[in-house]
Amino acid sequence: MSDPERGGRPESDPTDERVEHLREKAMDLLADATVHVQRLEEIGERLGLTPDLVDGVGDHLYRAVVAQMDFAAKVMERSYVAAERLWQQRGSHRRSERFHRVDIRPGTLQGSFHFSVRNSSLRSADVEAHVTFVPKSAASIVVGSRHLHSKQETSVEVTIDGSKFLSPGGTLVAAQHGGDVRTWLVHAGGQRIELPRTYFEVWVHVS
Repeated sequence: MSDPERGGRPESDPTDERVEHLREKAMDLLADATVHVQRLEEIGERLGLTPDLVDGVGDHLYRAVVAQMDFAAKVMERSYVAAERLWQQRGSHRRSERFHRVDIRPGTLQGSFHFSVRNSSLRSADVEAHVTFVPKSAASIVVGSRHLHSKQETSVEVTIDGSKFLSPGGTLVAAQHGGDVRTWLVHAGGQRIELPRTYFEVWVHVS
């Protein structure tokens, strides 16, 4: 099996293929629903459907079209949510791809790692990231691009300050410290979608 830390290409997994297939079907349903809404709008325009048509007939037709459009909109929204969740879960069983190790040694008092965040949705989104680590002051995080359009990616880098592990005498104390990074895509309207967490360990060496 290839090592993602060394840039190797992960082996194909049947689970990934099934998830990708389901996601594609959900996206196809979303596209079909979009066409459905567009056709209903065109029909409404051609018929001049408004609530003020003569003898109340217009009201009836108008409400029927609105009901159809509302149904199509719900199908679109559910399809979108399903596609989002499937994409987020894609490959989530491969925890090794979301696990990083940082080594701190005498003379090398700083280490870092990075990972990618992808906006797989059809809408643009802002990227939020938060790192949890003790001591808190030892870890800093930088997001490459805070705003992603559809299908765009950015890199998130976490830097560890090894000087925070020095003893009063100025020497490193051997230890292992664990932490994690949480990331979210925030869409217009405040919808927040949390992506799979990224985990890491900091190994402090005395020699």
